[in-house]
Amino acid sequence: MEFSGFEEIRVVNKQKGIYKKVVLKQDIIVGAIWMETKKGADDVACLIDDRVKVKKWKESLLEDDFDFSLI
Repeated sequence: MEFSGFEEIRVVNKQKGIYKKVVLKQDIIVGAIWMETKKGADDVACLIDDRVKVKKWKESLLEDDFDFSLI
């Protein structure tokens, strides 16, 4: 989903009750929501703080087995 220059990527796993969403602007994560899991949350917070461009990984960024050391 895209709105006013922002792009939204989300993953929902109803069976596990997991909801993850990141909001990007110019391929930089500017916000995130992590519910019912902590896996990857600290890594995403660091990406937000460091203003890292994630275009190359945005299709797989929210997968459970994503390796944040690739970024």
